[in-house]
Amino acid sequence: MSSINIKAPYECMELKEYKLSDFVPEFSEFRQSDDLSRFGCENIEDNLIRLEKRGKIHFENRIAVCLSCKSHHIVKNGTYERKLIFLRIGEQKCIIQKYKCKKCGKVFYSDLSSLVYPNSNITLPVIDCIENLYQIYGAGLHKIRFNLKQQHNVEISHQSIENIILNSKYEFDYDNWHYSGYCLFDSLWTRINGVWQYILALFDVKLNTLVSTKLVKSEDSKTIYNFLNESLRNQKKISIGTDLKHEYREAIDKLKVKHHFCKFHVKQAINKKDLKIILTKIN
Repeated sequence: MSSINIKAPYECMELKEYKLSDFVPEFSEFRQSDDLSRFGCENIEDNLIRLEKRGKIHFENRIAVCLSCKSHHIVKNGTYERKLIFLRIGEQKCIIQKYKCKKCGKVFYSDLSSLVYPNSNITLPVIDCIENLYQIYGAGLHKIRFNLKQQHNVEISHQSIENIILNSKYEFDYDNWHYSGYCLFDSLWTRINGVWQYILALFDVKLNTLVSTKLVKSEDSKTIYNFLNESLRNQKKISIGTDLKHEYREAIDKLKVKHHFCKFHVKQAINKKDLKIILTKIN
């Protein structure tokens, strides 16, 4: 009987390299950091274990310790469901393990402090992402919300994003902050206690962010120059766009910065000039 060499059907083999944790949920605690990042759970402490059971995310502690008497004589005592928002996978229903202390009878839950703040459903990686978008890139609320939805599959309200930014303990390092040098400047009238005052505002066009604002009593060229000079100190000064006010021109010329007019006001001035010519011809 002659021997026949049969080759393995390599055409049927898949490209994915499976791991034991893909088949046995209990082994998911041994996932590497890159595996955890796929589920928005990077940087969680080692004592918090993330499992997948029947299509749902489970969290439990590797070593449960009673918060009241510090005893290790603990038994599992049911679970409760909680919605959490993760990077990449969005909002998920999670099952949180409950424990009971055999010594004092205290019931407590898995410690999620390394993943989410108390009384919040937005996980820390999402908060870090929002803070980075605001602090590093100067993005506004609408841009942050759009970026979270498009890039990270996270959809939360503008109010939630604003609350996160307002509660952030980060402070801008203005010495190392650099603007693009392409700015817009204008002043706004405002009435305070019956007195008309002016809000001077400088805006960075490329970074789409507010550079500086100041409330003043007058919008004369000297006041405007001092405001612009202070706001752009140690920064690039390439070009400033304004409307057609003479005081703005004097201040910007003194700064020795290129000055261009806002397109809207230029068109408005041209239309007014054309209108005068037409009316003159008619008369």
